[in-house]
Amino acid sequence: MLKLLFVILISINLYADLGKIVNVVDGDTVDILKSNGFVFRARLAYIDTMESKRNAKLKKDVKKYKVIDYKLLHMGLVAKEYVVDNYLNKYVVYHIISKGRYHRAITYIKNLNIELLKLGYAKIYNYKDKYSKEYLLKYENEAKSKHIGIWRYIK
Repeated sequence: MLKLLFVILISINLYADLGKIVNVVDGDTVDILKSNGFVFRARLAYIDTMESKRNAKLKKDVKKYKVIDYKLLHMGLVAKEYVVDNYLNKYVVYHIISKGRYHRAITYIKNLNIELLKLGYAKIYNYKDKYSKEYLLKYENEAKSKHIGIWRYIK
């Protein structure tokens, strides 16, 4: 399993690009300026943060997790603030994995995806590779056991 993860991480580095985060939409969506001057919208791969504004997805999450909406909204704003404070106007190493809905590029940004899981600001989302999912679960479970971030509210 560790060999497979090592191969995945090496391949990400081989196909990675350097870009600058120029806008933070919410905790799991940013705009990246590529070296050619093109800006694209990137949805962070494999993770999901709570919404940072009231919308249909927030309502859906409130029903799903049985949590008062302002608590989930607060965690969405905290995740967005973390990305703004630590990544806005900074260069990042990224790898586009695929295209997603809403014309966003599903993107792995070195360190950011893992940091959001470790801090409890995100949960694993839509991950199909069971070996790498186990790797990410380690960080999610660590945050859950500490009852930090969204795990203060979600059981």
